[in-house]
Amino acid sequence: MKHGKLETERAIVISMTLSGVVAVLPFAIIRLMQGDTLLFARDITLVAGLIGLGTYVWRTHRTVLASYAVSIMSMAAIIGTVYIKGPQQIYWAFPTVLIIFYLLPPLEALVLNLLGLSILLPKLMLPMATESLMTVFFTLAVTITFSYAFSSRTADQRKQLIMLATKDPLTGAENRRALSERLREIIATHRRRPVTASMLMVDLDNFKRINDELGHAVGDRALIKLVQLIRQRIRETDSVYRVGGEEFLIIAEGATATIADTLGEDLRVLVETAKLVDSRSVTISVGIAELFPEEETDDWLRRTDNALYAAKNGGRNRCVRAREQDASVSDITEGRAAS
Repeated sequence: MKHGKLETERAIVISMTLSGVVAVLPFAIIRLMQGDTLLFARDITLVAGLIGLGTYVWRTHRTVLASYAVSIMSMAAIIGTVYIKGPQQIYWAFPTVLIIFYLLPPLEALVLNLLGLSILLPKLMLPMATESLMTVFFTLAVTITFSYAFSSRTADQRKQLIMLATKDPLTGAENRRALSERLREIIATHRRRPVTASMLMVDLDNFKRINDELGHAVGDRALIKLVQLIRQRIRETDSVYRVGGEEFLIIAEGATATIADTLGEDLRVLVETAKLVDSRSVTISVGIAELFPEEETDDWLRRTDNALYAAKNGGRNRCVRAREQDASVSDITEGRAAS
């Protein structure tokens, strides 16, 4: 989901830069023909900046810096136009307000717009009649206020939709859809430049017996507590996903297999001593695999899953690293198929 969100933001920023170039370039040409070199220089600088930002986003897929740059450039262009050409250019401020709220988070957009309005106000006060000044000021204030309210509400609704689409409702862990997006993002990054990442697949041992003997409510509470323990131990940059009834997957970006081994063993000990179920000891099995160069998502997942199977087949309540199982991957896979 995050990958899809980034692609959407990338498309938005690129379209905004292209729209800006199309909107400003004709005015730059007209001002060059009229001999207005000052405004021509301003317009052509703005066009060059927009083209540069659009190219940057296209090549790097990074949108945050470009969104702020486009917003600041747009506000600076309006301020420059008003101060050079006069108060009659103030009406360009209205679409600029909307553009900034479209590109930036609500609070940052509000601050930038209010800052721009405070800079514009002294230039408007002297030549404009009081009634005209009040009309411009209050209409801009209303536009900023309603844009902020709409942007905030939209941002909240978007967060809720993302949560519904990517979160497991029982445990609060990310779901398979979020996992797919995250894996695509890691593999895409890995192809551009080598990155270190490890995957840990965690399975609650004998979970069916807990459900059958103690009830599904007890089993659900055990799953919730397991995710809470995982989140207490993993780093902020790590993420946990529910991929099956009692199976969870941890993506530890920047972690080697050795670091992932330590993480898996810490989790195993934490779960064994935490008493997820009051009446009995509960354990986990963990399969671990570091991302290999040029490896595809399915291969990485398969190696991690095979390592988990080896851990369970070896007696449960243990961690197994995929590297130790590479020589017998086909045997493990065949064994799973047979069982």
